[in-house]
Amino acid sequence: MRFKAIMYAALTFILLSSFYFGSGHVVLASVDQDDLPYSQIKETYNIIFDGGTWYLIGREGYITIKLEKSSEKVEVIVHKDGPLLVSNDPNVSIVTEDVSANYIIYLIHPEREYNKEFNLIFYAVPSETEDYSIKAINIRDTAQDFNMMSTQQSDTVTIRGGGFGHRVGMSQWGAQGLARSGVSYDKILSHYYPGTRLEQRYNDSSQQVTVSLNNGNSRQEWIVKAPNGANIIDSTGKPAGQLDSNVTYRLSSEGQSLKFEKLNSNGTVASTQTVTGTSVNLNPGNSVIEINFSSNDIRKYTGTLKAEIDKGIKLTNIVNLDNYLNGVVPYEAYASWNIEALKAQTVAARTFAASRSFNVRDTQSDQVYRGVYEGQYANNVRSAVQGTNGQVLIFNGSLASSVYSASNGGWIESNVHGFGSSTQFAYLQGREDVYGSSKIIPEQKTTDNGPHSLSLYRWERYVTKSAIESAWPSIGQFQAYQITERAAGRGAETIKITGSKGTVSVNGREFRSKLGLPSTLIEPDLITFPDVSEKNPEYAIYALVREGIITGYPDGTFRPNGNITREEFGAILFRILGLKEKPEAAEHFVDVPRNSWAKGIIGALVDAGITRGVSADRFGYGENLTREQMASFFIRVLGYQKESEAANLPLTYSDANQIRQVHRNDVAFATEIGLMAGTGYNRFSPQEFSQRQWVARVAYEVYFNADQYHQRASQLGN
Repeated sequence: MRFKAIMYAALTFILLSSFYFGSGHVVLASVDQDDLPYSQIKETYNIIFDGGTWYLIGREGYITIKLEKSSEKVEVIVHKDGPLLVSNDPNVSIVTEDVSANYIIYLIHPEREYNKEFNLIFYAVPSETEDYSIKAINIRDTAQDFNMMSTQQSDTVTIRGGGFGHRVGMSQWGAQGLARSGVSYDKILSHYYPGTRLEQRYNDSSQQVTVSLNNGNSRQEWIVKAPNGANIIDSTGKPAGQLDSNVTYRLSSEGQSLKFEKLNSNGTVASTQTVTGTSVNLNPGNSVIEINFSSNDIRKYTGTLKAEIDKGIKLTNIVNLDNYLNGVVPYEAYASWNIEALKAQTVAARTFAASRSFNVRDTQSDQVYRGVYEGQYANNVRSAVQGTNGQVLIFNGSLASSVYSASNGGWIESNVHGFGSSTQFAYLQGREDVYGSSKIIPEQKTTDNGPHSLSLYRWERYVTKSAIESAWPSIGQFQAYQITERAAGRGAETIKITGSKGTVSVNGREFRSKLGLPSTLIEPDLITFPDVSEKNPEYAIYALVREGIITGYPDGTFRPNGNITREEFGAILFRILGLKEKPEAAEHFVDVPRNSWAKGIIGALVDAGITRGVSADRFGYGENLTREQMASFFIRVLGYQKESEAANLPLTYSDANQIRQVHRNDVAFATEIGLMAGTGYNRFSPQEFSQRQWVARVAYEVYFNADQYHQRASQLGN
C-alpha cells in the first residue's frame, strides 16, 4: 500500500507556432540580419522569416532579442494549435495577455537589464502542433501606450510548473541526462518504455520511406536544381528528359502536363521542356536535388523526387531509411548530444516511421525531415543511425508507440492522461522519472550544473485575469483556480475555476491550451534548492517537497547536512500518515510550549501510537533526532512494533552495545528489511544526530515504497 494515493492527471498542450527541437549548434536555416523586421531581433535558430511571416522549420527553435529601451516589450501572437513558448532566461517575464477562439497573445519583457539578449524558444509538440507559423512578433514601445504597459501584479495570476510538451514516453532531455550519466541507449529506452524490447526488423539501406514534403501540401510552382544533373522519368517509367547540372528550373503544371522552365541567372526563362502526364520522378543518381522552399530555406534530397499534379504540384521524396533517419534525428534532437541519447532518439524515430508504414510527412506533424543534414555533427548522427541499424521497439510482438516530448519536469505522464487515449498502454504509464537503484533524476543530469534549462524543467508564467475571463466568460470576474484531480504523472486532470458568477471545471489539456502554458504539470511552487546536488538523495528530497511532506527554509535552502529536531521530524510523520491535529493529547508534555506550532502535531502522533515521548511527561521538544530514534519512529509508522519485538533479531553492528534497549529491536528490524543501514565500518552510530537528507531518504521509502517493506517484513515470518 501507499500512504497516499497519487491520482494525478497530465495532458498535452496544443502547441503554438514555429520552431524546431533539433540539431544544436549546427548549420540551420537562419535569417540574414537585413531580412529581419526589427533591429532588436539579433538571430534566429530553426526559424525563418519569409513573406512577412515567421515559420518554424524544426521541432524547436528560437529568436534572440535584445531590447533597446526599458519601455520596449515583445508581443507574440500564435495560433491556439501552434507551438509552445518559453524563454531561456528566468528573469524574462512571459505574460499570457489575451486569448480568443483561435489565438493567444503574449507580452514578454525582461524584469531586469532590458538591454540583455534573451531567447524566445518555440517548441512543436509531437502529434499535436498543427500550425507552424508565428502569426506576429512585434516590438512595442509601451511608454505612451496604456494598453501595452506592464500588467499590475494584482491583475495577473502566477502559474508555476514543469516540463515542456505532453510528457508521455521518452523525455528527450531526460535521455540526454541518462546518456551523460553513462546509461546506454537500450537501457534508456527500457526506462522510458518499460516492457518493450529492441528488435532488428529492417535494413536501413534497403527499406524505402515515402516522405510527403511541405507537409503534403501542393504549391503552384517549385524552384529546383540538380547540382550534378537528374533524369526525368515519366509516369510510365520511361525516360522523358533531364535536368542539366547546376541549372535552376521552375517546375509547374500546364493542363495534364508538367513543365520545366530553365531559368537564366536573372530569373528569365531560357527554355522550356514539357512532360506529358500527371507525375514524374526526378532521379539524381548518387547526387542530390535542391529545392527552394523560400529564399532562406534551400534543402537537398537524395533518392527520388516525385512531382505530381494535385491542385498544384505536390512533391514526395522516396528515400532509403538510412538517409531518412540522418535527415530526421538532427532536427528532432540536438545533433551535438551524447551518442547514446541520439541512438535512443533514432530508435524512437525509426519505430515511429515503421508504425506509419514508412509513409510520413516532413514536418512536426510526424517527424521533422529536412533532407540532407550537413552540420558539424553529421558524423555523430551517422554513427547513431548506423549503430542501431533496423532496430525498433516491440511490445507483445507489435510496434510500440514511441512517443516522446522535450521535457517531463521529473514526471512521466500516461498516454491516457497525456493524449486522452481510451486505452492505457502498459509501457506508457504515469510515474515519477527516477532511474535505477541510484535514483537518478534524468533531467537533473543534462548539464554539469544541473537541469538543462529553467525554461523547460521549471517554468513560471503570468496570466492576466482578463485572459482567463475571456477563455471562460461564464465565471464572470476571475477569483481563483484549484487543481481538484491529478493523474499518476502528476499533471492537472481537473481544474476548478471560480469567478463572481460561478464555477466551471475544466480538464488540464483545455486549461493549458487556452492559456498557452508549457505543460499540465502545474504546481503551486516547483522549486530547486541551491544546496542540493547529486551528492544528496535529491530524488527523495524533491519528491517529498512536491508532496508537501518536507519543506525547505525561508532563505531558499534545504540544508541537507543539517540536524532535525524531534518536532520537525514529527511534522514529517504527521503528513505521511495524513493525521489531524490533536493538541489536547500533548497536554501532559511539560516541555511542549502551550502555543507551539507543533503541539497539535505531537498530540496526533501520541494518539496514533507513534510516540510516547522521551519520558512520561517530556516529549524531547527542541532536541535533535538521533538515528536510533528515527529507526523506531519509522517502524511504528509502518505498523511493525509487535513484529519487531517478536522477531528479536540479532544486532551485528560493532557499536551495537551503544544502542539503547528501547530501540534495539527496531534498529535490527529496520536493518533486516533494508529500510536503514549503518554509517560505515560496520557501525550504526545510534546516538548520532539524523541529518535532514537521510531523514528524507528513509521518509521517501516509507511514503512511496511501503509495499516493498511490507513484503520483506512478511518474509521474515516465514
